[in-house]
Amino acid sequence: RRFKSAYMFYSTDKHKSIRKELAEKGENDKISTTEVAKMVSQAWKSMSEEEREVYEDLARKDKARYEMEKSNYKGPWKVPANSRVFKDPTAPKRPMSAFLSYSNAKRNEVMKKYPRAGSNERAKVLAQMW
Repeated sequence: RRFKSAYMFYSTDKHKSIRKELAEKGENDKISTTEVAKMVSQAWKSMSEEEREVYEDLARKDKARYEMEKSNYKGPWKVPANSRVFKDPTAPKRPMSAFLSYSNAKRNEVMKKYPRAGSNERAKVLAQMW
């Protein structure tokens, strides 16, 4: 799991406190999550450097944790995107459906009866005959 930024640590703390304040005022249901996120963002922007230092320290510790886990990790770095399993070309195929078998048997008859019809129209005629 990747490390969190100082703002993310602040956001999780502040989000809970804002929701708690709104619940006490009875306005919790009226304000959406995006509005609360805007309030958190404004509070972060108005913070002094000394107040931010607490969250910057948490972020530094979390980044050190991430770097330690990353250095100890021995598995593959990337999972292959194309993990599709290919079928065996010698495996037996599924049997033809009854409708396809009927269509193959009657196709020539329909082509003689409707010589100017397109393939879609022939398919519709075959479906009606079925």
